[in-house]
Amino acid sequence: MTRETRDELVTSVRDEVRALNIAADRVEGTIAELIDLNRSDARSLDMLLVYGPMTAGALAEATGLSTGAITSVVDRLQSAGYAERQRDRADRRRVLVVPTEAAARTVGDVRAEIAAAGAYALRRATKEQLRVIRDFLRNERALNHDQAARLQQRLEATGSEPDSNHSEDAALDQHADDEAGAGPAA
Repeated sequence: MTRETRDELVTSVRDEVRALNIAADRVEGTIAELIDLNRSDARSLDMLLVYGPMTAGALAEATGLSTGAITSVVDRLQSAGYAERQRDRADRRRVLVVPTEAAARTVGDVRAEIAAAGAYALRRATKEQLRVIRDFLRNERALNHDQAARLQQRLEATGSEPDSNHSEDAALDQHADDEAGAGPAA
């Protein structure tokens, strides 16, 4: 058995994170198909289910979509029975996008299977290993958030604005092209 150098391990971890992102993207695409939504709509719905009700503006910011695009997303989620627009009880001037029970049930059923498989794998780890994994994932999330903001600034500096009519795959292709020049985020 050969001993890996620190640089080889860093490269290996970085490559595994990238491969994980690709695999997770495939899962997300399949979930979107299962619940009969496109990827942008499914991602928006997932944001609502994870973070709770939010304004359309906050949802646009969280997803990286324009406010015009998010209006269409919310319309489609509402038509599918997955979200509702409700007045904010604390501030009646604000309208919140709220996931429905049907959305929680439908997505919850699919995600429960995935969560059970993941929990089984994690139960084999020690508490210290779990802390390391958790901290690594938190750091990766923050890094990815920062890199997305950096890439968005780069996009805006070129004078190009994302076209909300492009497909999700086109946006992912553009992101992959940007990442190839900047190196992986891991």
